[in-house]
Amino acid sequence: MLLNTLRVVGVSALLSYSSLVIGQTSEDISPSEANPKAVALVTQAIQLEEAGKFEEAIAKFKEVLKIEPKDFAAMNSIAGLYGVLKQPEQQVLWAQRSFDANKMYWKALINLGNGQAVQGKLELASASFEKARSIAPKEPLPVYSLGVIAENRDQIDVALKHYLRSIEVDPKFLNGLFSAAAMHANLRQFAEAKKLLIRLLEIQPGDQDARQMLAAIERDMAKP
Repeated sequence: MLLNTLRVVGVSALLSYSSLVIGQTSEDISPSEANPKAVALVTQAIQLEEAGKFEEAIAKFKEVLKIEPKDFAAMNSIAGLYGVLKQPEQQVLWAQRSFDANKMYWKALINLGNGQAVQGKLELASASFEKARSIAPKEPLPVYSLGVIAENRDQIDVALKHYLRSIEVDPKFLNGLFSAAAMHANLRQFAEAKKLLIRLLEIQPGDQDARQMLAAIERDMAKP
């Protein structure tokens, strides 16, 4: 069994505008959040993203930047959306702009690294993720992203180490649980993999990928 998980996690509007979605820290507060017109545009852009209208969402975020030219969260949302559209050059460009506008905004480094990785620039991507981890050591996403790079390189032991670290930081980080389980399975550590998948399904029972992997592992465990 060789499981290639590669659940790459990008950062677009749903994570960039943390005050609207998941709570915020001081370095996350974008200039738009004090401007009602900009907030209305951001809300519209998020709705477009959720509807899968990514190019329209990008256009709406660019309207935000006409009002608030230094809105690093809008720049990073644009970067993440270009990543979804498989345009890594634009993803890197906008992520770098976002980070240049706020050197503590680690989420921009995630999009930067993802774009670099898609371009095959794995060393640069690793450096971006390491920088993100240094800024936000209590966030699971930077160390998880390092695991994705290691998995791309077929460094299963290294990838597992990073994925396990991500769920130490956040025990409910679903992508970390899934990817750590896959690496355990690749190493034929089926009992450990099964435990992680059960944990994941307790949090999110509808995760079909996890259910399929668990079924495959149980079949392997039942073989003589």
